[in-house]
Amino acid sequence: MENEAKSVTQEPGDEQLKEAIRSGLERGKQQAAPRRRRRLSIGIAAALIGLMALTAGAAKVSPAFAEALQRIPSFGAFLKLIGENPALLSSIDRDLLQPVGQTIEKDGKRLTVEALIADDRRLVIFYSTSMTQGYDSGLRFDLLDENGTPLNGIVMTNHASIGKTYLEPRGNEDYIDLLLEQGAQLPANVRLRAKHHGTVMNFDLTIDHSRFAGMTRNYEINQTIEIEGQKLTVVRARQTPLQMELIVRKDKSNTKQIKGLINLRLQDETGRDWRSAIGLTGDEMSLFFQNGYFQTPKQLTLLADGFFMFDKGQKVVLDLDQGVVLEAPDERLLLDSIDPFYKREGSGSANLAVSLTNLDEVEQLWAAYNIFSNEFTDAAGNTHSFAVADGDIASYTSNDNSRKMYYSLERKKYPQPLTFTVEDYPGYALMPIEIELIPN
Repeated sequence: MENEAKSVTQEPGDEQLKEAIRSGLERGKQQAAPRRRRRLSIGIAAALIGLMALTAGAAKVSPAFAEALQRIPSFGAFLKLIGENPALLSSIDRDLLQPVGQTIEKDGKRLTVEALIADDRRLVIFYSTSMTQGYDSGLRFDLLDENGTPLNGIVMTNHASIGKTYLEPRGNEDYIDLLLEQGAQLPANVRLRAKHHGTVMNFDLTIDHSRFAGMTRNYEINQTIEIEGQKLTVVRARQTPLQMELIVRKDKSNTKQIKGLINLRLQDETGRDWRSAIGLTGDEMSLFFQNGYFQTPKQLTLLADGFFMFDKGQKVVLDLDQGVVLEAPDERLLLDSIDPFYKREGSGSANLAVSLTNLDEVEQLWAAYNIFSNEFTDAAGNTHSFAVADGDIASYTSNDNSRKMYYSLERKKYPQPLTFTVEDYPGYALMPIEIELIPN
């Protein structure tokens, strides 16, 4: 049987909730920025302090951590990159780090896979390379199984560029972070393919599954949250050394698309918050949190301030020849620019840019609005797909209360206007949410 989510006795109004969210954001700005600057300046020392905090103030570094410092030449640089990440630090401390030490030199370029950390659905690969210059070095990665099939999920790279300008040097060390989709399992053999301006390097990596065997915890929850008639069921939680995953399911009768929860976090018995980093969309969503697997909290509570959601079935109609928006969910969507040569037949792609303006404080919490689905139709009823540019279909930039999205179109003559299905759009409903995942 499903249970209703627990909420406070007196529900605050929207303005009170907005003020609470605003205050929390301001505190985060005041505390987070200086803390990051200090962390990067003292490097290994900060990581060791963070590790001591995670291990209840133990005075000694574990043998596994000491061995990593000794065996991996760039380990100090990697510690700076991961900062005080509890999942990675505690996994290194518990001997989940696998030294690799594979180097390939080709076409005057060098890349070394130094080490990796894995569990059944996440893989973090630490590497050093000579191919770093500016914000985007042109270095790209593919992750494949032993049969050459791509590993599906979210791949995060280029961590060394965070907080740096386009021309600022990044250093030679970085890491790749793969999070596999629901139902997938990390294979025992993984091929890492590095590509850089025509140069291809293949690394065959063996994943030692015995290091994390039997280290999965499952929690059945089955509690339903309802806001303004829209329902979301928190089905279960799944915890491994490198991730805390929360499975949530949308009700099929919902008239709005729920895309996330506002100010979502998990809170343990000490009041420490574990924030949600990324999520996978769909009718059944996976939400991933910063993880404290080895700290084993006695109590864990899910907290949020409402839903991000918008009406289903909306469309955007653009006449690119005239440069006008013919139909949109509201007046905040603008046709920002279109490459004037998009109608010129040939190879390559043309950029289409649209903007969302006048986003309020809550809407700005949603980092990016990927407004359009991957396919669109022209006036003749033909279906087209967006082109892939630099490995991406879309990208975005943000500026205070606006977001600008860039889409790549194949160069051809499209009968106008073009109709796009809305996949993501600003909108929300506020309500305090509180669910006990691990009761005290």
